[in-house]
Amino acid sequence: MKIIVISKTNYKEKDVIINAISETGAISFKVRGGQVPSSPFYWVNNPLSIADVEYVENVRYIHQILKSASLIYSPIMDNSLSRLLTIHLALEILNKMLQEEERHLIFKDLEDYLLATKDEKGFLLAELILLAKAIRLTGAEPEINQCVFCGAKKDIVAFSFAEGGFICRSCLQEDISIDLTPNQMNIVRFVFMVKDFSYLPIEKMNKEDLKTVFIRFRDYISDGIGINLETINHIIEKI
Repeated sequence: MKIIVISKTNYKEKDVIINAISETGAISFKVRGGQVPSSPFYWVNNPLSIADVEYVENVRYIHQILKSASLIYSPIMDNSLSRLLTIHLALEILNKMLQEEERHLIFKDLEDYLLATKDEKGFLLAELILLAKAIRLTGAEPEINQCVFCGAKKDIVAFSFAEGGFICRSCLQEDISIDLTPNQMNIVRFVFMVKDFSYLPIEKMNKEDLKTVFIRFRDYISDGIGINLETINHIIEKI
């Protein structure tokens, strides 16, 4: 079974209880000797490690016991500042934006995100895509396919988070707050529409536009959803 580690709790003197997600749901298991640095499974203590695992089949235990594990990815493989920010953002999304029973719904996207961001040039766009996918799971996705007022798909000229998405020329009023330029609107539409992390055309996108989209996402998540993601501020400072 492939899992992504979310958190760990020390158990007795040497063991750890690992909380993780798989594609089908949340799971917890015990790692005997997991606190000991010489343990072959010591890496499992690192949140967002990806592994294939197998458990001991025994119904006597409260927790399943780890039998074997093959490490696919671990954050300790790269401790650069940019990498640490991608890790902290993912953890904040899991812990603040998603309920425990919802976390497995982002499993495949989270796995692809962690592997895709090993390439530093893809960090910014990948982070926005993961944010977009998390926003969608909260049910607060803005309308990016048509005018939020009349449903028109042509002559889209503005975007407003307060109004809920794209606005066409006919529906645009003077009192509507416009949040994005046309280029920034294209970025927002891209990150909500893209299916996976295999295509990250970061070189085609202006950094200032990306920075503005991060700021708008931060404010929307804070004001519209009521969640403060502190890592976004650090990402914005670094752009």
